[in-house]
Amino acid sequence: QQTGSDVIPRQRQQRNSRPVPGRALAMASVKSATVGVFGFGNVGRTLARQVMDVGLRVGLVADSSAVLVSKGPKGFSRDALKAIGDAKAAGQRLADVSGDFVAHNSPSSAIESFASHENPVVADCSAFESPEPYLLPALDRGIPIALANKKPLTGSFNWYKALVERPELIGYEATCGAGLPVICSADRLLDSGDEMTRIEGQLSGTLGYILSALEGGGRFSDIVAEAKSLGFTEPDPRDDLSGTDVARKAMILARKFGGDAYGEMADIVVESLYPEEFASLSLDEFMNRLPELDGYFADKISAANAEGKKLRYAAVVEPNKTIQVGLQMVPS
Repeated sequence: QQTGSDVIPRQRQQRNSRPVPGRALAMASVKSATVGVFGFGNVGRTLARQVMDVGLRVGLVADSSAVLVSKGPKGFSRDALKAIGDAKAAGQRLADVSGDFVAHNSPSSAIESFASHENPVVADCSAFESPEPYLLPALDRGIPIALANKKPLTGSFNWYKALVERPELIGYEATCGAGLPVICSADRLLDSGDEMTRIEGQLSGTLGYILSALEGGGRFSDIVAEAKSLGFTEPDPRDDLSGTDVARKAMILARKFGGDAYGEMADIVVESLYPEEFASLSLDEFMNRLPELDGYFADKISAANAEGKKLRYAAVVEPNKTIQVGLQMVPS
């Protein structure tokens, strides 16, 4: 079974020295940081609560409708943050929430206001694609950023370059590796003169769960429905089953080692785990038609078993080759 990522270094060679990326929160004097949370869904709200639980401050929260910035440098009170979070959880947009804060329509103006808070840090838990409205303005003001959002790093290579050219101010360990120290391990390899010859790994815990359950004799449709009910998948499982999330992780790792040599997301060969015709279905229709795929995946598992192998959904990155993302038979 392949989990995480497997980096096979080539013979060590001398490279020009370069800065070792600092941890974004550490650079902001963690003990007194004020965190701004972009993306105030379940993940963002949980992060905000955890930030306050460890004695830090939350001074900004944002969704796609508005950015709310606390009026004072002390950030939001616990009660105020809970009221905002409860309203968001009940389905309100932040633009429709009232309270003792300043609401901004422009993320860049919100960053300008947030910069006056004590030791500001931006945490990106959103699904925003462009870093130009909020991440790049934060970096321009010397504000450290920490990303769980993969999209700014996997869009235009120019965006990626602009984000990582100040490595002491950016952390993105949470974008791939399920919390494993993949990015910092890659940095250590590069800083010691190693070069990547191959990256191969199962980069989705969700798809790993589904394929492992298939090996146990379950039906694909039942397993996906159960994973959805348990919150293992995105609200729409197609966001996982399409392979796009794995492709984004692969692109982040590829760019870490190879810069712009791997092109853009559109250049990656991605195998979806559902037919193209399923993409346009409503969520209910998609879930109802999943049993049509049960036989296909049962045959895939049987074929792997016949060869004494396991079926995994993996990404493969190699120099001078197109990134490949899809099902693979791997040694047991």
